[in-house]
Amino acid sequence: MSDLNPYSTVTPAESHLGAVIPTAKGRKIAYAIYAALALAVGNTAVGLAAANIDQPVWLVISSAVVANLAAPFSALAIANAKS
Repeated sequence: MSDLNPYSTVTPAESHLGAVIPTAKGRKIAYAIYAALALAVGNTAVGLAAANIDQPVWLVISSAVVANLAAPFSALAIANAKS
């Protein structure tokens, strides 16, 4: 049976999110790309709404994808934050 102690400092390799993007530089680049895409998609949606223009389907889909990626990017950042 595995150790289920939440205060344990030992993390099984398969649950360590740092293995997804192992280097700090790689994570920094991924976060920057995600932030730029989120900013572009969000501002495009806001701009079209302010101009009272219907949002195209690609923008609606992009907004949904960006929103759904927030959780895994946050989990990756939290898993790799220094205590």
